[in-house]
Order: sequence, then structure tokens, then C-alpha cells
Amino acid sequence: MSLAAKTFYPPYKMCPDRGCDRHKKGLHLSKAQQLRAVYFSLDDGAVPAYSISMQCEGCSMTYHHNYKVVGEDRIYYDFVDGLPDVLQVASHYFIDTHIGRLWKTMMHTACTSATNCAHIYNSAMAQDNQFPPSWKFSPMVTMDHIWDMFIIMSLLDDSRRRQQALVVQQKIEQAL
Repeated sequence: MSLAAKTFYPPYKMCPDRGCDRHKKGLHLSKAQQLRAVYFSLDDGAVPAYSISMQCEGCSMTYHHNYKVVGEDRIYYDFVDGLPDVLQVASHYFIDTHIGRLWKTMMHTACTSATNCAHIYNSAMAQDNQFPPSWKFSPMVTMDHIWDMFIIMSLLDDSRRRQQALVVQQKIEQAL
């Protein structure tokens, strides 16, 4: 196991579903999965990370950093007070929302392409970071990561304004 600079956990230690038997018994989520990931941060550039998901063995819901999986649906958590500091944009990639807002602003006001947003970030932020040789995920942000961030942030902002949960199919196409 390699060390990582950041680890992303679900916001729950117990199943929050009040109808779940494990919740009623006060039992913690116990079935965990750990994946290697990359975190594109504002302060430190691209850094190695781990993503932890937890599954409730009572109701079979799986909880991730920003969303839960119920059957075929990915349901994002309620972000009433604004978006979280970090969004998971693909199974192995997380992005600081401040960077996402910067990319959206660059695309809207300066007509910067997603490809150029990626080149700018990689040139300015990601070039000096060292990843363990066994880390198989690239520390370079791609155009697909930029677009996934753009779409997820836009949908979450819209859902928050309409005071509705964002629900999408779990098997949507995203950058790996």
C-alpha cells in the first residue's frame, strides 16, 4: 500500500436510512472499498489520493464522498449551503470546486476550451508532483475531466436552486 496525500470518505459512518435494520440497531457501515485516485487541488496541484466507499449490508446502499448509489441510481447528497469543496468527477478523480469554478469562468468569459483549461492547469499546477511508480492513474487533468466537472457542477447548482436532489444513472459515461 502506498501513502496518499488525501483520502476521501463518505459523510456517514452509519446508514442514514431510518428504515434500515442496521440503522435501527446503531451499527456502523462495515463493508468498505478503497480505490486509488488523483486529487486535482488548488493548493498542491495533482496529488495521490484514496477514495473510500462504504456499503450498508442491511439495505445495500453504497455511500461515496459526494453521492450514494441506490439500485441503478446515483443520488447526490443535499448541498443546501452550496457545493462541497471537492467533487468526484470519475471513479478515480476528484477536483477542488474552486478550480472547477475557475474553469467554468474561463470557458464562459474568455472562450477557453476544456483542452486549454487542462493545459493551463497541467503546466501551472501538476508538473512538479511526484506519484508512486505503482500509481496507475495519470496526474494530468484531461479535457474529459474538465467537461465532467463542468457538467456535474452545473447540474448540482441547478438542483440546489430548485431544492431537488440530483439523481442520475450510476452507469453514466465519465472519464476513468
